[in-house]
Amino acid sequence: MPRMLLIAFLLCSGQAWTVENTDLRDQVLSLLRAEFPQADMQPMEDGGFAFAHRTRTFTVYRTNKLGDWQPARENTGPDRGGFMVRFVIKPGRWEGALMVPYAGTTDLHVFLESRVIRNSADGTCYLWAEVITPPMDGRPDLRQRLVQLFNTFDGTEPGLGK
Repeated sequence: MPRMLLIAFLLCSGQAWTVENTDLRDQVLSLLRAEFPQADMQPMEDGGFAFAHRTRTFTVYRTNKLGDWQPARENTGPDRGGFMVRFVIKPGRWEGALMVPYAGTTDLHVFLESRVIRNSADGTCYLWAEVITPPMDGRPDLRQRLVQLFNTFDGTEPGLGK
């Protein structure tokens, strides 16, 4: 029995779980290139992809679950006219604090964070996505279209090994 579990894990952890094998990356790029013709997705260390245009470092103050202020942290975010997108598909079910499916936007005054977290229909993988825009000229229509695209994720795209 342990050998079968090991074999199943090795089969699932290989090429089947890379985002490159899905068409989600191409759909995100298609939406981004309408606004940013030279857009390209850069690979992230955790296996996901990111796009950033006109970014800088901000000092951000957040509250914890009890409403108390946490120490300030440096966050990279889009400057005026900028835009950021990050997403990753990982094996397993989401085990974070937020209940899924989750879609919400946080206004940090220096930028808006829109997050989408969804489990696949069969529970074998989950999507974590973040769209970050400046509050003034953040292309809200593009943010909304990307959030809608991420909200349609059900894990059945070609290449996810289903």
